[in-house]
Amino acid sequence: SFLRNRLVHKRRGRRREMEPRTWPERLSLFVFALILISLLSSSNGREWRERIGERSLVEKRNREGGFRSPRGDVILDRRRHRKLMDLRGGGQTLSVAVNSLRGGGQTLSSNYAFSYQNTTLYQWWNSTHWFNLTSYHGLGEIQKYFMLAGDIGGTNARLTIYAISPEDLNEGHVSKEVYGKKYKVREFSSLAAVLDQFLRDAERDRAISLKEYLQIKSRRYPTTACFAVAGPVANNQVKFTNVKKWPIIRGTDLERQLGIQKVQLLNDFCALSEGVVTMEALGMCEQLCLQKQPIYQSKRKGKLSKLVIGAGTGLGECQLIWNGKHYQAWASEGGHVDFSPRDEEQAAMLDFMRKRYNTSQGGSPHVSVERFCSGQGIADIYEFLRDRYPNQVDPEANSEYERAVEKPVIVTEIGKRNKSSLMNKALEIFLDIFGSEVGNAALKFLPFGGIYLGGGIAPNLKEYIERSPSFLQAFRDKGRMSTLVRQIPVKLLLADGIAIRGAETVARRKLQSFLEDQL
Repeated sequence: SFLRNRLVHKRRGRRREMEPRTWPERLSLFVFALILISLLSSSNGREWRERIGERSLVEKRNREGGFRSPRGDVILDRRRHRKLMDLRGGGQTLSVAVNSLRGGGQTLSSNYAFSYQNTTLYQWWNSTHWFNLTSYHGLGEIQKYFMLAGDIGGTNARLTIYAISPEDLNEGHVSKEVYGKKYKVREFSSLAAVLDQFLRDAERDRAISLKEYLQIKSRRYPTTACFAVAGPVANNQVKFTNVKKWPIIRGTDLERQLGIQKVQLLNDFCALSEGVVTMEALGMCEQLCLQKQPIYQSKRKGKLSKLVIGAGTGLGECQLIWNGKHYQAWASEGGHVDFSPRDEEQAAMLDFMRKRYNTSQGGSPHVSVERFCSGQGIADIYEFLRDRYPNQVDPEANSEYERAVEKPVIVTEIGKRNKSSLMNKALEIFLDIFGSEVGNAALKFLPFGGIYLGGGIAPNLKEYIERSPSFLQAFRDKGRMSTLVRQIPVKLLLADGIAIRGAETVARRKLQSFLEDQL
């Protein structure tokens, strides 16, 4: 109160006596003086005095033209401190660019920092600035980095927050799951709306604290994200193939809307492929082997290529090739190739599908294999059989089918139970077409490292595929090349969250690359 009044009166040009007039003012000044003396006499006080002295040294150096090394090279000019250039000293050379020195874990190791008067540049920066290189504006020191990973399909959006400590990141460990949730795609108008709701739910459910929520949403902290999306990705943007109401998704737009440093969009089967490699290395990839590799083929040397293929809302295909450091996923749109019928019944079904979809395709005769090898494809196959064989329709099952929202689920469940129904016949035709397409892809890519069957349909038909010969018969029925496809192992993926883990793998690489770019 005394100091405030004194400053106000001095600013107004009025004179007032320096001594406080009332006893509370005298008492408060006395207590303040005791606290100040005790602080300056403590160890912390000695550190404060040292920092004040170092600040004076740096300000003096700046007035003289910059902080210089013993060789005379300009190290740091406080008037233009956005870049640290050509740090030379002690025989070591280090070129560093730190944009605005944002902090958030963007640290400069003291092992490589220039030393001046037994003080490294790292120590000098932390001692002469109000924030150090590992904290920012009151959120404190970074204890862990956060990454967002998602598997955005045509039906569901599965999102997860992962966290990893700086030490584990440097040692190449995988991150740990913090929070995950699933949303229905049709209930949201865009991917940004889903992600915003997800972060709010995570903070509301106390999976992350308010401080961690702010850390994720702040562009000053190195948070990265990777989302596996069902569609072709080009220039980090995608238009969903099976979600027509969503606008074009751009990674840069999500970075701006969510406040995340780096957002990477990835084809969903590329993410599934990355996840297969990561989870196999961790021993967490549960599988069912449908066709084993012959003993004489196990002698093949080197890292063999692999193929990941699966049916869900659509049909995805992706190849894995060893690039010398790790397996790299190469996306394709193989599910949109022409469908080739294998018998007269499938030829009639092709005509049925042309009549159904020729309006949306402008009268084109093209019908992709994805029209059959997908969830909607199972429903379309049943409706074709219902029209072709009306006397074999089960009224009760058909009534349940008409009432259902998820019609492919009804066909699958009833088809597995009732082998004499049309729904079972639809399931057999689906497996025949799916097996044939997997065999076609095997001949194109020659993935002697293995074929992995993923997606949302095949794992749910595990027991049925083991009993039914339809899939493997169609897979091996390749004429003169039948012997070749028998040499390729085929595995059914049963583990959950493989695509999410693949997205996390890519997000972790992006985080490491981002931190390296800051040094």
